Amino acid sequence: MLRIAGLPISGYLVLISAASSSWGPPAISQQAPSSLTQANAEIRRLRAENDSLRRVIDGLRRHTGLAADKNGATGSILDRLNSYEASPFPATKYTDRETYDYRKRSGTPVPTKRMAFVEDVCLIGRADIDATFKPQVATEPDVRAVLEVYQTKDWQEIRGLRPWTHAAFVRSLTASQRQQLTVEVLQVLHSGRIGNDCE
Repeated sequence: MLRIAGLPISGYLVLISAASSSWGPPAISQQAPSSLTQANAEIRRLRAENDSLRRVIDGLRRHTGLAADKNGATGSILDRLNSYEASPFPATKYTDRETYDYRKRSGTPVPTKRMAFVEDVCLIGRADIDATFKPQVATEPDVRAVLEVYQTKDWQEIRGLRPWTHAAFVRSLTASQRQQLTVEVLQVLHSGRIGNDCE
């Protein structure tokens, strides 16, 4: 059974449920405090409830690998690709950018960077993992196998619109972040937004 700080994950869910019933937002006394002492006591109570819920959420973040931004909010691993910057592309006398960037410069429509990754996963899944790969029935092992390609192959041997960037991105993630990315990619694949051709 999965545990966080010795407590089963189910226990955290119970804690969140219980906290939510008395939280969201915290119950504030309907009667105005009659003294400064009562007001301070109410503030301390609300802070304690807030701290308790934050500890539960932080535990879940550590378990799932979700990162928190500077404001404490969790974010999608997949969405990070829209702003992720890899190290400079290793230009040669024949090419100085990725296919995605050539198409964008020429005015050819391109997907968002987030969707370009999902489309490349689909392409690699069909071409390199399993010829019968279909996005709407893809499994976690299918996506993990594609991520393994990004981790182990030279970027020049990888298909897709952004092999240099995608390989760098996947390699920058922790194991738990790659697992979260796998789940998020599957959600998009199963949504039907890609189609069945992986093209």
